[in-house]
Amino acid sequence: MINKKIKVLIVEDSILFVTILKEILVKNNHFEICGIVKNGLAATEFVSKMRPDVITMDINMPVMNGYDATREIMSTNPTPIIILSANIDETDINDTFKALEAGAVAIIEKPSACDSPDFHLYEKRLVQLVRLMSEVKVVRRIDYKNRRREYISRSFFSDTEISNNIEVIGIGASTGGPVVIEKILAGLPKDFSFPIVIVQHISKGFTKGLVEWLNHSSAIPVKLAENNETITKGVCYVAPDDAHLGIIKNTLMLSDSKPLYNMRPSVGFLFASLANNYGNKALGILLTGMGRDGSEELKALRDTGAITIAQDKESSVIFGMPGEAIKLNGASFIYTPDKIINFLEGLNTTKNK
Repeated sequence: MINKKIKVLIVEDSILFVTILKEILVKNNHFEICGIVKNGLAATEFVSKMRPDVITMDINMPVMNGYDATREIMSTNPTPIIILSANIDETDINDTFKALEAGAVAIIEKPSACDSPDFHLYEKRLVQLVRLMSEVKVVRRIDYKNRRREYISRSFFSDTEISNNIEVIGIGASTGGPVVIEKILAGLPKDFSFPIVIVQHISKGFTKGLVEWLNHSSAIPVKLAENNETITKGVCYVAPDDAHLGIIKNTLMLSDSKPLYNMRPSVGFLFASLANNYGNKALGILLTGMGRDGSEELKALRDTGAITIAQDKESSVIFGMPGEAIKLNGASFIYTPDKIINFLEGLNTTKNK
């Protein structure tokens, strides 16, 4: 039996980057480049006729940019879209996160020259990402901001044993995570009474842009975590590029120790830190993402008596990390993003009584 190849549409106006992408994808027997177009308008027209399995989308293009093209495609012919962006260009980065909000499933930096020392690592990451995103069978544009909220009954917090001694909240996410994190932070009140610490897997160079994008809609301030920084309630701290993030005695600790699950920063590093230093005074939340980073450590955190939450399958772009945690019985609760917000609002109300 012959395996069906994954049909890839390349949307890119640079001949150089087209050449590099072709070199990466053509030599991989899993892919077939079904089209190459130079702007977003051409991409929307191509998708309506040819229906590729996955799209690599540039952001800065003539006629129609990648953000507008993503928004159009996701509203008419939903297709997995991977944004390729120049992480040194502020305009590109801003439009990249807007494209994620419009329905793109992942971002990765544009490739460097084929003879660069790290090119083989980039090649491996891109191939894995294209393969995995093509397997997202049903891609829906989830309009988190405008869709009807799901609520947990307020009696839940009085009728169940929900500890009110929580001192810190840790959140881990990978593919699909930025949009969910943006939704959660935007739903929290200004008087939120807990510090939040986040590890988001994202291509190097995009973390600063992520923080800036989150600050546009978050009611609480969002900042890059700094070494030896004391955490403050109502502030959100995001792990910087290429550094693990942990907490000891309300102090953030950055580490350049070896990657965990091939990741640095690692969600597992953060959750292990919470388990070791806070136990049942921490709340751990594991969101959408590929792989299993953080799943065992979420279980270890739950074993200390802490509350742990995993995102549900339906709302996850990739159900890898939360799914693995659920298999291990590492999640106290399995919630949609709306219910995670409601849960945090309930904790805050209880804390402020």
